[in-house]
Amino acid sequence: MRGILSFDHEQHERAGKDAEVPLDPETAHLMARVTARLTGVTFILAMALGARARLRQESHDPAKNVFGLFTLSQTVHYATVLMLAWVTAGASIAQAGGWRLVLIIAAVSYAGMGLLWRSSGPEAVPGARRTAYVFAVLFALIYGAAFSLHRYQLDWALLALLAAALVFYARSWFAPLPEKAQRAAG
Repeated sequence: MRGILSFDHEQHERAGKDAEVPLDPETAHLMARVTARLTGVTFILAMALGARARLRQESHDPAKNVFGLFTLSQTVHYATVLMLAWVTAGASIAQAGGWRLVLIIAAVSYAGMGLLWRSSGPEAVPGARRTAYVFAVLFALIYGAAFSLHRYQLDWALLALLAAALVFYARSWFAPLPEKAQRAAG
């Protein structure tokens, strides 16, 4: 079945014989892994700051700023994944389950990032907050699975930080809502 989500390897190879690829696949793969870890670090920081603000009933602006940085770093990571797909003639995407799966994951992650950003303030209604908790746990599981592969020594530390941030974040779920949010929920 041919369509917008299919990749014509033969056409790419014919066109690629004359085109120079400025990057080797190993370097592109390393860049994708490094940006994935940097994105994981911003996610951990955003969860920790969001939990701290909620528990202390402080301003959520720092957490929202870091959630914005998380979205930016995730976008940079997706750009490196696309670059990896280009230098491997789509083989990296095929190994990851194909374009459909990769695009579905990207769309769901952007929806989740939007919900996390939107629900990180005290004015968020409980329904949006609960949905965001689900996405936070989903992201934590995804990063946890990636870090548990232990490709780098740093992965052990990131896994420990992720677990601590998730526990801290989950603890904040049971904090009393600020008065303004209680009125909106009630």
